[in-house]
Amino acid sequence: MDFKDKIELFKFKKKYENFPGIKSFRMVSKGELTKNETDVIDAIRKIDSKCDDRIPIDSNRCNMIDWIKEKILPYLNYNTEFIIGGNGGLAVFFESIEMFLQHYLKESQSLDIMILNRDFKKWIVIFEEEYFLELFIKNI
Repeated sequence: MDFKDKIELFKFKKKYENFPGIKSFRMVSKGELTKNETDVIDAIRKIDSKCDDRIPIDSNRCNMIDWIKEKILPYLNYNTEFIIGGNGGLAVFFESIEMFLQHYLKESQSLDIMILNRDFKKWIVIFEEEYFLELFIKNI
C-alpha cells in the first residue's frame, strides 16, 4: 500500500471512528479484498451497470433514508463483520445498525453507501446519481 492509500484510509478511519452504532472496527486495505469482491465493485461502478432498484431523488430526505433502510437492513445483522467502503475501508461490528445508518445518512453529504457482507457473499451498494438513488445487491 502506497502513502496516498494510507492517507485515504486514515481519513476514512477518522470520519467513522466516533460514529454511534459501531461496537468495534479495524482498518481494511484494498489488498484485503478478494479478487471477486474487487471485480464486483468495479462492475457496479461502470456507467452501464444495471441497478436492482431505484427511486427518484426528491426533496424529502426522510423518504429516501427510509427507502435505504428498507432495502439494506435485511442484509445486516449484529454478529457479522461488515466492510464499509469499496476499495478498502473499515471492517465494523455494529452495536446498533439503525443508529449507525441514521447518523451516517444525516451527516453525509451524499447518500452513497457500500457495505460488504461476507457471510451472505453480497455487496449492498447505494449510489446517488443525478436523478435517482440506485440500489445494487450483487453476489460475490
